[in-house]
Amino acid sequence: MFVSPASRIGEIPLDFARRCVSVCVHDPDEGDILVTKGAFDAVLERCICFGVDAQPLDTASRQRARELHRSLAEQGLRVLAVASRKCDSHRKNLTPSDEQALCFSGVLCFLDPTKTDTLLMIRQLSDRGVSLKIITGDDQLIAHRTAELMGLSADEVITGSMLMRMSDQALTHSVSKAVIFSEVDPSQKERIVRALQRNGEVVGFLGDGVNDALALHTADVGISVHNAVDVAREASDFVLLRKELSLICAGIDEGRRTFSNTMKYILSTTSANFGNMISLGALSLFLPFLPLLPSQILLNNFLSDIPSAALSGDRVDAIWVREPHRFDTVMIRNVMIFFGLISVCFDFALFAILFWALELRPEIFRTAWFVESLLTELVVLFVIRSLAPMFHSRPSWGLILLSLTIGSCAFILPYSALGSLFELEPLPIWLLAWITLLTVIYALAVEVAKRWFFANRKLARDFAVM
Repeated sequence: MFVSPASRIGEIPLDFARRCVSVCVHDPDEGDILVTKGAFDAVLERCICFGVDAQPLDTASRQRARELHRSLAEQGLRVLAVASRKCDSHRKNLTPSDEQALCFSGVLCFLDPTKTDTLLMIRQLSDRGVSLKIITGDDQLIAHRTAELMGLSADEVITGSMLMRMSDQALTHSVSKAVIFSEVDPSQKERIVRALQRNGEVVGFLGDGVNDALALHTADVGISVHNAVDVAREASDFVLLRKELSLICAGIDEGRRTFSNTMKYILSTTSANFGNMISLGALSLFLPFLPLLPSQILLNNFLSDIPSAALSGDRVDAIWVREPHRFDTVMIRNVMIFFGLISVCFDFALFAILFWALELRPEIFRTAWFVESLLTELVVLFVIRSLAPMFHSRPSWGLILLSLTIGSCAFILPYSALGSLFELEPLPIWLLAWITLLTVIYALAVEVAKRWFFANRKLARDFAVM
């Protein structure tokens, strides 16, 4: 059986403030030895000599050691320093104060090459308006070199010691310009994330270690990998099952497509329903009967929502995916009022035709408005789903087929047995022609109004071409 010549008798755990770890081992020949490993600068400043013959570590020797460190870091190597000294016999109660008067033994070098798809991912993120920052506990030399290999600006580096001297206000001002944050501890990573959020940024954080847990929990989107430590996975919002950075870009694209299609539904539905509500309320003041029966209102809403279900798989224009967007309730309110009032104008145009040409039989009036309201809701969905001209942004086949089906139902339902259950009556052909003409004019009016509205307001920046 193999027996180790040295046994561990004590330990000083890793501390992010000290940036090193120490163990005390018992060697049969040398006695008890304290061995310290950690960040190069942190270990070097605790040393007073170097080598097996314990030569004094003067200023020139320290400079040569730092030049060696710099040379290795510029090659992309992560460097840990190792030092040791003899300690009291069989001492088990070690404290950080024991990590003094060490003898510098040498360095450990690790090569952690960037992934093959890193440069591609950075370009893709940049194309999508996403800025990338490096927040690491590694020393600034390796962080600087990593940034250069990734094609990131490495002009300004903020270290953990600099962060300790910066106020929250100063950090908030500097955090957007800096790309590299090195030698930071877990609490400082969280502080950087919060500073970015104070600047109005939506922050995603990618990490897999224990020291990333705070930042992962604080970030708007915490991302980890399946083989990360448990605490990092639990603090994350998303866990990548494959260690492929391209998944992040794919996730951003899918999220923006989902957001785009959600906004299409919200804008089209709120504007159409707002217009119908105003028309219904205003007309109720003058008519001696209900403009629409409750069952007809429910049927209208049910049918108009069927094509909207296809919006989840609708096509999204590329420019929408390339730009970040936010949920803006003020913009939704303005779109609802502006386009809802346009719908009211065309409702009143139909009412004028009914007043002028018909004897205002309630059944005919309700049926005509039911058909017109359903058709205009379908049309506004196609117009408002994109800031591009309606015929330049092709919707999905699902949306087209469902809309054609519901549009056909609007014309057929009054002539069917099902229509009679909802007290809908057949309409004269000339009235259907008028309703169709009004719907076409309504679509053109909304198209023109859409271009004017977004061209003359800052909303165009928030509701970019979908």
